[in-house]
Amino acid sequence: MQFYFGGLGRCSLLLVLAAPATALDVVCPDASIQKVACVEAGAVIDCDDATTVYLSYLALPLGSDAHPGVLYNHGGSGIQLGGDPAEAAGQLACAGYVGYAKRRVGGPIGTALDEMEAGLVELLALAYPRLDPTRLALMGYSRGGLLGLRLAELHPTSFAAVVLMAPAPGAGSWTPGGGGSTTMDTYLSDVDDIGSETAFLVMVASNDRPPPLGNNPHNNLVDLATTVHLELDAVVDSAVLDLRPNWNESETLGGHALFDAAPKGQELDASDDTTYWSAAIDFLDTHLAASAGVDTLSPRSLWWLAVVLGLAALGVLRWSPRRA
Repeated sequence: MQFYFGGLGRCSLLLVLAAPATALDVVCPDASIQKVACVEAGAVIDCDDATTVYLSYLALPLGSDAHPGVLYNHGGSGIQLGGDPAEAAGQLACAGYVGYAKRRVGGPIGTALDEMEAGLVELLALAYPRLDPTRLALMGYSRGGLLGLRLAELHPTSFAAVVLMAPAPGAGSWTPGGGGSTTMDTYLSDVDDIGSETAFLVMVASNDRPPPLGNNPHNNLVDLATTVHLELDAVVDSAVLDLRPNWNESETLGGHALFDAAPKGQELDASDDTTYWSAAIDFLDTHLAASAGVDTLSPRSLWWLAVVLGLAALGVLRWSPRRA
């Protein structure tokens, strides 16, 4: 695997995931195998050579055509992880999308947002020319959903579709109506910045509430998701609220774990039309069929792009299959 650079510092990932030893295997619904590459510090690496466990993951569909891309944003804060980044990237590729799951490790919201900006730049750089940058989408779970909303606000015409799965309130706790003191309250004040053509799907388990209605002792995320949907519905042409059936009712945080890694969470099975993943893929299929405009990257993103391309020029971006 080699990276080539030319023109305005463009980089192209020429051969998709060569030797099996260099990638992770994900089983697609049709029983085929999708290879998922490991990414560390913005560079594609041999998965066996990872120096930390905090990896990002890139999966490209088979073939040579350019595909729409999805940036997947996991839940959790700092080294805590919610969701299944590697499986999500692989299953997105199974469905015909370039899937990129950016690993965040920063605790503060601002740091996490910087990392998400970096993830967008890395997706554009690492997947070129297999990525169609005019057809991009976001998926985010819990804190990743909160940050996904913010990224859509910062790049109002970049994303054709955004899937928010049990978005979290950030700082503070969410009560019905919102207390006005959470990070989500702040972000919702800027939803008018989002382009009207960006479609939103907001998903939440119906038991993702505080006791006695559910198992989340901190936040009423059903009310939060409903509020997010109402705010978005007033701004964009298409906003859907998907209130999912109860999940893991007997477990603490059971409702919120719907979107977590299996077996605690639900399998990412697009062939089962009762799963949230199937609904999310159907949504992406609907709204990424047409092109969306691509805005000028923010100064923050341009800084990250300079870092990525600088590392590439120094030979840090590498693909090193050491085994046959």
